[in-house]
This record gives sequence, structure tokens and C-alpha cells, in this order.
Amino acid sequence: MKNHQPPVERPVVNSKEFMRMLDVSPNTFGKMLKKGTLPKPMDLPTRERKWRRSDVEAFFGFSS
Repeated sequence: MKNHQPPVERPVVNSKEFMRMLDVSPNTFGKMLKKGTLPKPMDLPTRERKWRRSDVEAFFGFSS
């Protein structure tokens, strides 16, 4: 019998997850990011963009 644990919510959101939450294409996502419509991603030494989950939730109007 397996022990089923609920998924652990990560403290960060990557670009793919953010696009899925917004239900937009990568092109539209890039335009929104360039325009400054989205919150600023975290300053990381890698090319991958990540956002703090709290910033994304605030963008959608959720309080944490």
C-alpha cells in the first residue's frame, strides 16, 4: 500500500506554470512581460525566469 501525500506547493512559479495560470501563449506571455504587465521575475543567475508564489498570488488578487 502506497502512502499518498498531497502535492507540496513550491514557493516559486516558473514561466511555463505562469503561462498556464494565465492561459496565454508564449508569445503573448513574452509581450506582457516586456510591457511590464506582469510582476518582475526573481533575479537569478540562470536564464530561466521564476516568480515568488506570493507575487503571482498578489497579481491574481489572492492574499496570502
